[in-house]
Amino acid sequence: MLPFIPALIAILTAGYLVYKYWDQIVEWASDLVPELKEFIAEKMRKFASVIAFFAEKIRSVWAAIKCKVFYRDPETKKFYEQEGIKEIEESQVPADIRAKLMREQEPNITREMELQTGTSVG
Repeated sequence: MLPFIPALIAILTAGYLVYKYWDQIVEWASDLVPELKEFIAEKMRKFASVIAFFAEKIRSVWAAIKCKVFYRDPETKKFYEQEGIKEIEESQVPADIRAKLMREQEPNITREMELQTGTSVG
């Protein structure tokens, strides 16, 4: 029972001090709230700028690595370029790729795309 007596005295003392200085505690907390709001707002602004920075980096990397895909619809015989899909004229498809599309059902132009983009697939 002896260890509980100092703990009980500490709790009662803390309660008394909170009661006695309650007005000062409220005043201190009300002064702290605007500062805390400004601190959080500043951190959120910095966080938003970091997110915007990384989003721009991702966009630039994506622009650097994306490549065009050319294909020919076997039914309509029209040529397409896919970066977003849009119909293009036959003359806009590179000649070597156009030749492969004309003679093969599903041409493999992996090597040409690797040479064009400077990357390697598998």
